[in-house]
Amino acid sequence: MLFRSPKQTPGPVRVALLSHSLGWGGLERVVYDLARGLDRARFEPVCVTTSADQAMGSLFDAAGIARHVVSGSPLTLPWRLAGWLKRERIGLLHAHNFGRYFHGGPAARLAGIPSLYTEHSNLRPDERLLWRAQPWVSRLASTVIADAAGVREVLIAHHGLAPERVSVIYNGIDLPAYGLLDQATARAELGLPAEARLLGTVARLAPVKNQALLLRALARVDADWHLVMAGDGELRGELEALAAELAIAPRVHFLGRRDDVPRVLAALDAFILTSVSEGLPISVLEAMAAGLPVVATAVGGLAELVAPERTGLLVPSQDSDALVAAIARLTPEACLAWGQAGRAEAQSRFSLTAMVDAYQSVYDRCLAGRRNERPPGQ
Repeated sequence: MLFRSPKQTPGPVRVALLSHSLGWGGLERVVYDLARGLDRARFEPVCVTTSADQAMGSLFDAAGIARHVVSGSPLTLPWRLAGWLKRERIGLLHAHNFGRYFHGGPAARLAGIPSLYTEHSNLRPDERLLWRAQPWVSRLASTVIADAAGVREVLIAHHGLAPERVSVIYNGIDLPAYGLLDQATARAELGLPAEARLLGTVARLAPVKNQALLLRALARVDADWHLVMAGDGELRGELEALAAELAIAPRVHFLGRRDDVPRVLAALDAFILTSVSEGLPISVLEAMAAGLPVVATAVGGLAELVAPERTGLLVPSQDSDALVAAIARLTPEACLAWGQAGRAEAQSRFSLTAMVDAYQSVYDRCLAGRRNERPPGQ
């Protein structure tokens, strides 16, 4: 049985931003930045998660963004979410990744409100069951957003979505926060070696990020190179053990989870990401904004960020030889030139303002479409 649509009242539309958790990660950063960037005269963000992980919760609280947890079994969750949407007088649901929309889309339909979702990455092999449902459940959405053209292509070619249903909105970041600290000060504050050449990565220590490949490559390059790993996760113990096995432990600096990423990036000479699957990673945008060259695997939307020979280098996924060769090309001169070009690219294409404005325009269209669907007098 359908719930009745929330009665429209004067004032901003309450937008539910649905994600799995508010743990530390790139997707959660996008949700946070989008929520705090919305025009509060038009849209009031309310964050809702299906997991109790609220590690970033204090940031949302400080920004005055309400947050809720709605949990349940796969069968009950759509009904629980629908009831919550109704009670909170939500006017629009925006889910982040199809895994959340799988429950959020039906919930929005039950609650009688429009919905959309953003796909932040290529769905991985362990999510094949979701692939089968995606073309059907996605029909509930007013529109589908991909965070990169490469992700859009996968949704159309491999997941069966109609091209006219999927558009692209690039992630954006708060550009002025990066590139403010000098390298020597940042290294001293983080306890990193002053004279070494520092590669760095900012990511969860998880299989999809494939940091083991990076450690094996480090063992084969000049000993002047050290590696800074900011982030934590399930593989930390294994990666520390691998560094010891490869006899590079003194050259690998595990910083754990950090909430001062601009400081970490300021300490580096180059940024590196070895993921096997990505959308449009926030960490690479941050590195570019900090003026760092980027070496990354050519997956997801990374080819839309990294311009080979201009802002960095792309290598095939899981290709250790190519990764070693790319690191060898990171001369001081190349790092300076590619880093400057990357910063200019970030400033021109990936601002937080551009991302928020694009989403607000989508929200307006979703709400206008919903109003046009209603019979006269309702």
